[in-house]
Amino acid sequence: MEEFKNSALILLSDYKSRYSAEKKINVSNRIEHFLYVQNFLQEFEEKAQSLAGEFFNVYGFSPAQREEAFLCIEEMTEQLAAGV
Repeated sequence: MEEFKNSALILLSDYKSRYSAEKKINVSNRIEHFLYVQNFLQEFEEKAQSLAGEFFNVYGFSPAQREEAFLCIEEMTEQLAAGV
């Protein structure tokens, strides 16, 4: 489980860096920016869930571990959303 959390933290860090770099492009239209942020967060969540799926298959996570992984993803998505 620790390996998954570390991998998810790396993914989160990558997305934070990516947003910081892309934010400089500065979308002046609020609707465009809103749509960009929604797509950005959705992409992060999908990649994190895909990562979790890989770990489930490789390490045979128990139902409790799967629940913990999904809670971890949810918390990271909220953390990323708070920063954008």
